[in-house]
Amino acid sequence: MPLHIIKEMVLTSNLLSAEDAYPFGLLNRLVSPEKLESTTMEIVQTIAGRAPLAVAVVKAELSSLSRGAPMSADEYEFIQGERRAAFFSDDLKEGVKAFFEKRAPVFQGK
Repeated sequence: MPLHIIKEMVLTSNLLSAEDAYPFGLLNRLVSPEKLESTTMEIVQTIAGRAPLAVAVVKAELSSLSRGAPMSADEYEFIQGERRAAFFSDDLKEGVKAFFEKRAPVFQGK
């Protein structure tokens, strides 16, 4: 967020509305209260339909990177191992096969 917006919030103790926060990237999207649950479920279903091993490694990597500190050797090796597992998984083969067969993949987390 721009420093002038942060200063205004901190110095005035005023809250930032969702409409004002959205352009700064603090929110992924704005939805009406009545669409909140259905939008959330759409996102959840989309993620749940992805390859579980790939989702897990991306989550682990983003979690590590978001700490702002350099990745430790152990973290790096863990993530590399997870990447290898995803790359050599049956799910990757299923994803490629489904792509060429023009159908939705059925991932098993294997």
